[in-house]
Amino acid sequence: MAVTLDIIIQITKHQNIKIDTEKTQNYLHATFSGKIYDILKQLQKEQEEIVNTPVGFSKTMTNWLFEINLTRALLQYAKEVVNYAKKDFSKKVI
Repeated sequence: MAVTLDIIIQITKHQNIKIDTEKTQNYLHATFSGKIYDILKQLQKEQEEIVNTPVGFSKTMTNWLFEINLTRALLQYAKEVVNYAKKDFSKKVI
């Protein structure tokens, strides 16, 4: 959860978005385990596709792609949390 919180902090600082911390905590507690499970299932599927690619990737490239996909998934989740907990709904989270 710490990585997700770090991403949320970076999004809110960078985009100057105020969020309701209690709402954020409640949303994280309600959705975190299910969302992480879904992310891990998706990453496993993506890794299997990478490994089974006819081109073939080196171990380093496979690890790098995993990290990119994980970061992308956590960023999407963090954006979801910020959208839920932001105080000014007119602000768009990028």
